[in-house]
Amino acid sequence: MYPSRNKVDKKIFFFARKVCWISFIAFILIIMLFYLVSLLDYGLQFNSKLNVKKTVGNISKPIAEIPPLPKEQWEYIDSLPKRKVEVEPRKQILSQVSYIMQCGAYKTLKQAKARKLDIAFHGIQSNIHKKKDSSLWYCVVLGPYELKRHAERDRHRLQRNKIEPCEIWKARIK
Repeated sequence: MYPSRNKVDKKIFFFARKVCWISFIAFILIIMLFYLVSLLDYGLQFNSKLNVKKTVGNISKPIAEIPPLPKEQWEYIDSLPKRKVEVEPRKQILSQVSYIMQCGAYKTLKQAKARKLDIAFHGIQSNIHKKKDSSLWYCVVLGPYELKRHAERDRHRLQRNKIEPCEIWKARIK
């Protein structure tokens, strides 16, 4: 009796897989062999370049001779540590405008006090102002700041501590 068709197909499949793996491994070995041969060839060429000697008459000198390092002749290496630089800072012109920073407007006083407490934990003093337009709002306000730079510094400090949004506004003229 002849073996069933499924058994023959399985044998052919496994044989084909073995042949595929064997050919893959042979291919990798051939590539590695070419790589090693190229390395050896490069090494021989590199060594031959190092041992090349130039012959002039009866005297032979190696070509790859490195000249000695030149001596440094810089003046600033000695003169800089002895010098002192004096800089006069410019006088800062204070503007007539002061700045305030608002860190939220809330419907309830409890929410505003909670935000004020969060800000106080980071060492910044704030106030709560009632604002009545069409309805009552509680605004958490910091400042006044003479320079916008100081307001920006505090805003960045609060942003690093995840207290946002805070907006900087111009206040009344002094």
